[in-house]
Amino acid sequence: MKHYNLAEIKSKIDYDLKKQLVSGKILLDRLAMIDESSRKSPSYVDPNYAGFYYHLGKYLAPESLMEFGFDIGIFPASFMTSCKSVKKFIAFRENDGSYYSHRIGRKNIKKVFKGSSVYINTYLHHAELDKIITNSLDMVIFCCEHKYDKQLERLDYVWQYLSEDGIMLCENLNKTKSVKDAFVAFCEGSNREPIFFNTRHGTGLVRK
Repeated sequence: MKHYNLAEIKSKIDYDLKKQLVSGKILLDRLAMIDESSRKSPSYVDPNYAGFYYHLGKYLAPESLMEFGFDIGIFPASFMTSCKSVKKFIAFRENDGSYYSHRIGRKNIKKVFKGSSVYINTYLHHAELDKIITNSLDMVIFCCEHKYDKQLERLDYVWQYLSEDGIMLCENLNKTKSVKDAFVAFCEGSNREPIFFNTRHGTGLVRK
């Protein structure tokens, strides 16, 4: 995995977001939604939502990508719209009791993914990760929202799958206090140096 200059990347993305160079609507109109009312939501047109991942894809070049807390693939699909290096994509959706088909998210990923391997499933237990992830990952998008202890435990467990210099992004830092507190503690506990982005719900990035 390439060793990125995170300060430089942050400067470039902050500039891109400030200029609002890409509309969320442009990125998301091509994607399937759970229902059409989603296209009227504020996040749909917000350039600091899906647009953040589009801009990030211009500056990173991972060969393997995982989203933990997969929904319908908005973030990885936006990322891979600009980033063409991903050869392997893995996604786990939380087993939270709700249900809709993985086909929506898979369809969205397939529209932009140029690699050779896609695996999408519902997350049940750590043993499943151990079985599926046979090689380290270059980038993980962590979208889960749990109480502090569980969030911290999940971050720590997923971290072991990152390659050296791999990138982890944690979403919803400004939306859910327990998520932010766990991410900050996760970074401080091992002297990790995160950078933060003013996205719609707050995003933190840390390198292994």
